[in-house]
Amino acid sequence: MPVKYWTCAQRIALCAAALIAPSIDIGSSISWQHDGAHAQSNDATEKEAFEAAKELGTVEAWDAFLSNYSTGFRADLARAYVKKLAADTPASAPAAPTATAPPPSPPADDYPTEAGSWGGIVRSGPGRDYRQVESLKEGERITLMGRSDVMENGYPWFKIAFRDGQTGYKWGGILCATGPERPDIFQTCPAQPQRAQPQRKVESKRATQREAKQEQKGCGRSSIRIDGRCVKKRDAATHCGPGYRLKGNTCVQGYQAPKQQAQRPSWQIEAIKKGCKPGMGWNPQEGCHEND
Repeated sequence: MPVKYWTCAQRIALCAAALIAPSIDIGSSISWQHDGAHAQSNDATEKEAFEAAKELGTVEAWDAFLSNYSTGFRADLARAYVKKLAADTPASAPAAPTATAPPPSPPADDYPTEAGSWGGIVRSGPGRDYRQVESLKEGERITLMGRSDVMENGYPWFKIAFRDGQTGYKWGGILCATGPERPDIFQTCPAQPQRAQPQRKVESKRATQREAKQEQKGCGRSSIRIDGRCVKKRDAATHCGPGYRLKGNTCVQGYQAPKQQAQRPSWQIEAIKKGCKPGMGWNPQEGCHEND
């Protein structure tokens, strides 16, 4: 059979024999006269053995290669392949201790199903390492959406829905069954569980009362009321914003430019600068005087 049809294992064996053969003394008449050709032949043999082991791709094939070629860059590559194969091989899962063996699974169609809470934390994932998203009260109703594979002290973590569609994860040891008893959650809920109190609207009512009192009090001396709000007098002109103007105590649409003040004559302006009352004149001889 031609060599090209040999299996990878036969090629490795042939390469190993080729490596060992030069060390056998078969007679003094045989001598190696061409060292360069011999080294080239050994390199070709090593390369063929490397390719054969690579084709097989098993730890045993690489070990066979390394037993004959323990040095060189191909040997380093072979060791890297062995290390990679060892890392890719999944480790055997340790046997679960009897004390934490999971309870029998409920029927597959048992979700979603109603349950209750003994209180405690709802987390973003199945386990204590996940962040807290909410806390439930004792007796609060929830819906079991599914059971995770994470076990803790004999109880699994469940994905739950609660309070108008919120979701999270909760440990079965602080859940209770509202129907038939379940082996994967702690006991059954009391006959008359304490229900979550409805949200009271006291705070909203108080806020409304505070607003009403504010309306009755009015604004301080430095403020005016515009559209029901107290605004500083100095900010009243700009309170309404672009495209609006203040009319009484209401912002109305339509910009209105402020009225320009009448321009005083120059002699009045000069007199005012000298400290004279508006309307009076001034000159160096008379000072402030009535303008004739």
